[in-house]
Amino acid sequence: MSTDLEVLNVTEPATDRFQSKLLYWEDFVIGAYLVIICFLAVTLNVMVVCTCFSNWSRLSRNDRYIINLAISDSLMPLCAFPLTISSSFSHEWIFDEIGCTIYGFLGFFFGLISILTLTVMALTRYCTICQPNINIATQNWSFLLLVFPYMFGLLWASIPLTGWGSYSQEMYGISCSLQWADNKIFTTLVIQFIYWYSLFICDLWYLFSTPI
Repeated sequence: MSTDLEVLNVTEPATDRFQSKLLYWEDFVIGAYLVIICFLAVTLNVMVVCTCFSNWSRLSRNDRYIINLAISDSLMPLCAFPLTISSSFSHEWIFDEIGCTIYGFLGFFFGLISILTLTVMALTRYCTICQPNINIATQNWSFLLLVFPYMFGLLWASIPLTGWGSYSQEMYGISCSLQWADNKIFTTLVIQFIYWYSLFICDLWYLFSTPI
């Protein structure tokens, strides 16, 4: 009887949870692919930043959002991809829970920055073409719209660190992200924000639009 109880009480070692669910050659292919993507992403985005700074006097305020986008798109592969690449070649996640949380945070943070920067670029183009009476190309507005994606991304990426959600391993075990399925409170919060934010944008459009 005691032997049976001992068998039932055996738990899976913590290290097994970080083991990759893929085959060795699949991990190697993913690691090699990410090395190429990381190199291209960093190199090309740095070239964009250097080109913009070398032609700074020719840039309009709206064009400077391209620099913001290039910086965020280069920081993601530079800061986070090495963790997944190393884990792919090791056939396991080698950075424990702390590294998993950091990787998930960076992925969510820089992803939000890129999305919000594209949103800001779309907003400025809309105002320039459709609402020329709304001037958001001033120095104060430009600074605010440049900083906004970073502050907003930092806010939402930090919420899971407070207990409203969590970062954990993804399906195949060599990368981490926000756990949407297990975080009902955080997921509900995101859905509510998207709903009210979309409603707010629709109200603004109705308020400032003029009949043709």
